Amino acid sequence: MDMAEVKGQQETMRSDIEENDMHRLLYSTVAAFTKAIDERTPYNASHTMQVAGYVRGALAFLNRKYREEGGGVCFSAEDCEQIIMAACLHDVGKLVIPLSIMNKSTRMGEGGLERIHQRYLLIRAYLDIDHLEGRLETEAWHRQKEELSELERRIEAADNARPLASEERRYFAGMAGRTYRGGAGGEIPWLTDEEAANLQIEHGTLNTEERKNMEYHAVATEKILKEIHFGKKYDKVLQIAGAHHEFLDGSGYPRCLRGEQIPTGSRLLTIADIYDSLVATDRPYKSPIPADKAKQILREMAEEGKLDAQLVGLFCEYVDTLPEK
Repeated sequence: MDMAEVKGQQETMRSDIEENDMHRLLYSTVAAFTKAIDERTPYNASHTMQVAGYVRGALAFLNRKYREEGGGVCFSAEDCEQIIMAACLHDVGKLVIPLSIMNKSTRMGEGGLERIHQRYLLIRAYLDIDHLEGRLETEAWHRQKEELSELERRIEAADNARPLASEERRYFAGMAGRTYRGGAGGEIPWLTDEEAANLQIEHGTLNTEERKNMEYHAVATEKILKEIHFGKKYDKVLQIAGAHHEFLDGSGYPRCLRGEQIPTGSRLLTIADIYDSLVATDRPYKSPIPADKAKQILREMAEEGKLDAQLVGLFCEYVDTLPEK
């Protein structure tokens, strides 16, 4: 072997070592991001790893089923690697979402009931002063104090993540404009605008503005991932991760993509993400749903045209192979 051949082999070895080092660096960066996401809040403690696990398992199941039965959906090794990496990074944008929103476990938020109680104590004291000093008749004094007590009682009953009946939402909407107006203390709202908005949340704990802030994590995910040089081997990770809240009918976010605009990898990631969100036991705004009910919800979303029906069916088959927790 002449010196040119030896030198060529050395260059090849050096190139392989550098490529392996870059590969390890990329994966360690992904692992660090994944840990940072899940460590940031107890309500996201295992979500990212759970979703990545479902995606990894589902891909292996789909490819095995395709080889054995010759039908269904098949993914190349390169595609699998990209989809799994996207699953590990799909929620990286949550790093910029305020913890007051991420951790909001009740409609009124942390300290919300106590702030309301203290304000109502003040309003009651002002009502008493107005009554004693002759600015408020006895009947009106009794009525307002009873209405205030009823409002506080119903706020306490509504301060959870359970669905709120339309009757209750109408009641709180009607109370939104009430204020104390009197000589003793000026003007004090019975409900602030934010409190009134929170008390008209039908499902969950986030009001409209908070939900918009939470949904921004999909945009933030794309912005953060654009700063990573994935190289040609992982050139679809950004696209797959960024579309994990898009629905086939265009009703998703952040870009309202439709049909073929959504990569197949994103479609599978979306299904896994929704499934884990449904069955998770650590969410502040909901109770866990049994696996059978979660699968039924996925099927219903497929029937509505939101999810890929074929992938939903195959994912549910995969879930059926998992041991019960």
